[in-house]
Amino acid sequence: MQILTKFFILIWVVFIPMKTSYYQISAVLIMIMFFIEIFKKKDFYPFFIRYLDISKTFSIIVFIMILSNILNHITALNSWIVIFQYVFRYFFIFIIFLYFYEKKIISKKFLLVAVLISLSIQALDGSIQAIYNYDLFKHNLGSLNTGLTGGTSNRNIFGAFMAIGSSIMLGIIFYKNKFKLTIKYTILGYILMLLFQANLLFSYSRASWLFHIVFIICIFAFDYKKIKLSYLYLLFLSGIFFFVLFYFDPSLSHRLNQLLNGYSSHRFEIWKNAITFIKKSPIIGYGIMSYKSIGAPSSSVPYVTSIHNSIFEILFFVGFLGLVAFTNMLYKIFKIVLKFKNKMYISLFFACLTITQFDQSIIKSITFLSSLAIFSFFIFSKKTDNTILIKE
Repeated sequence: MQILTKFFILIWVVFIPMKTSYYQISAVLIMIMFFIEIFKKKDFYPFFIRYLDISKTFSIIVFIMILSNILNHITALNSWIVIFQYVFRYFFIFIIFLYFYEKKIISKKFLLVAVLISLSIQALDGSIQAIYNYDLFKHNLGSLNTGLTGGTSNRNIFGAFMAIGSSIMLGIIFYKNKFKLTIKYTILGYILMLLFQANLLFSYSRASWLFHIVFIICIFAFDYKKIKLSYLYLLFLSGIFFFVLFYFDPSLSHRLNQLLNGYSSHRFEIWKNAITFIKKSPIIGYGIMSYKSIGAPSSSVPYVTSIHNSIFEILFFVGFLGLVAFTNMLYKIFKIVLKFKNKMYISLFFACLTITQFDQSIIKSITFLSSLAIFSFFIFSKKTDNTILIKE
């Protein structure tokens, strides 16, 4: 039973970036295993009570989503499916993981390894795509000139996963003593980090670059006393390596110049247009998934389906009430992160906040929301016992 549950979770994690049917089927199987477990143990209620506060906070968000849809007479099935998925695909999985962790069916180490396996598969797939111009899983086209996608649906999603991988590996190496890494695993960690970073660079996803940069700044600033001379040497050598890449690769240097010069890929125009609509319905918004049909700018910015900013996205879909509800949940999560003073989690928290201001929808992105469900598990699992992944 335990082995089967772990297998389903591993499959779910591995296929998050690719969003294939395996991802959906494994999610259902995880839920089935959960229902079998609580039917046998009959102890879900006392467990759920411990997480009642965050459940109520999340329920308020869902209620406002439903209210906004009703008041705006939203009948599009896709809009209601997104709300359904918000509850069962993300929050419910988060709760299930916490329950499995408390019952010692899974551990944080197991889930971390599963995440690294998933990210490593994508990194290797991206490397193959860099050589042969298509990936192994979906035969996506991509190159070092146009940008790598790996097995994901686009460069930005691939870049986000590579940024997550780069940041996790940097954090593990930075706290290698607390992770009890041997020399062999430390070397492997360096290799993986460089592989993730190389794929991150050639995804040409500037928002993902910012994710990793913010993580580096935060983790070094929050725990500067742990910075060793060897880390500075590594940072210096890495800096030289990346400088050479940017200097000699025209595509990389072009994207960097765009980032430094504030080129927004039409985001400023998209945001300006979104604000115009937000002013017309500031309290409750226009309903979930309404942007494409109501607010997307027309000919000047073709194929726009997202606002590319979490604050404007929330205001557009669910208005000021929704923004207050989301802010409340964010505040409660941040309080828990601060309570345990985990510098790695705090750094990831700010990195996630950064990327959502430019990319990765927190309303409809399957890949990003699934990743947030896993990250939330690591944060809230600290409440179940005194053993934490990185002890301060």
